[in-house]
Amino acid sequence: MIRNFLLLFIMAVGLSCAHSVKHICDTNDCSFGSNLSHLGRFVSVSRFVNLHDSTQVLEQKTIVGFEIDFQKNALHLTAYLEEEDIRYRYTKRDTCIWKDPCIEFFFDPGADGLDYYEIQFNAYPQVWDLKLKGTGTRVNAPDNMIDWDIGENFGLQKRSGTPNQSNDKDAFWSILATVDWNKISEGKPKTGDTWAYNFMRVDYDEKGVPTYWVAAPTDHTNIHVPAKWPTVTF
Repeated sequence: MIRNFLLLFIMAVGLSCAHSVKHICDTNDCSFGSNLSHLGRFVSVSRFVNLHDSTQVLEQKTIVGFEIDFQKNALHLTAYLEEEDIRYRYTKRDTCIWKDPCIEFFFDPGADGLDYYEIQFNAYPQVWDLKLKGTGTRVNAPDNMIDWDIGENFGLQKRSGTPNQSNDKDAFWSILATVDWNKISEGKPKTGDTWAYNFMRVDYDEKGVPTYWVAAPTDHTNIHVPAKWPTVTF
């Protein structure tokens, strides 16, 4: 079960869970398998590079083994982020989550660069979920966005540390989100379907300057280039 998976996941890295909020998976089949590969139900990434300079590799232990679990009832998104100073400001849904240290998931059913999905989580945890029509010059303009809502089942969330207290040393935060297939227009992928995907971790320094760490660089100054994303065929 997902609860057991996360318990083992946290124990494996030798850290304690100090906080747990939000909802847990309530679908009929919430189990995780053991095969983490691009060829199975999972896409797992543990190496992240600077979006603007791919020679810079993220040093923080980021088992943001981002794992996307294509189960028969739901799409599960997981992330683990080592973080010595857990911070967040935004606690309301669909606000400026990207202005907090956060993790972002992108997936494009059909790998055609059209009507692709973006989901952002901060350490609260709070979410901004949206669907984008395409990759024009104004990607995040209102007329390029399609209303989309993953529901409320976006997190068995755990963290070890004291958020928004910079006078101590934190350890990590993690997120598990479950998106029912009926929330995704294209539905569950069928054999032969191809999806493009990417993941991005956003960090901020003490001066508020962001650094964008991505699973796959795009050769551009932003991540919104689905043509440059990795793909997985089911």
